[in-house]
Amino acid sequence: MTTTTSILKLIHMTDDEYWKEYLSRYMKWCLQFSQNKETDLQKLLANTAINNYYTARHEDLEHQAIQILKPQDGKITTELARRLYADVMVDLFTTFPKPLFDAARKLNVIGNQN
Repeated sequence: MTTTTSILKLIHMTDDEYWKEYLSRYMKWCLQFSQNKETDLQKLLANTAINNYYTARHEDLEHQAIQILKPQDGKITTELARRLYADVMVDLFTTFPKPLFDAARKLNVIGNQN
């Protein structure tokens, strides 16, 4: 069973709900550390290295959440399971890879030329 599948089962969430929250969390994370809410945010969101870092960190935290939630499966409410999951995932917002952010900020973003 994949990490995502385990989380979906433990917090009783659909695949669509999960990915909507995942992308929302990623955008909020980039926004929190962006210096300029327009071009800087775009550079951070579109950067592959930053996305890879975020994905790896997200997966590490989900493994921690599984360790907390699995023994509670069937013993707690869905609401409590989701709150516990959110409490673990909030750690994403405590760190960011400054060297990757600095490198991304040096890239030029070319807007729509139509």
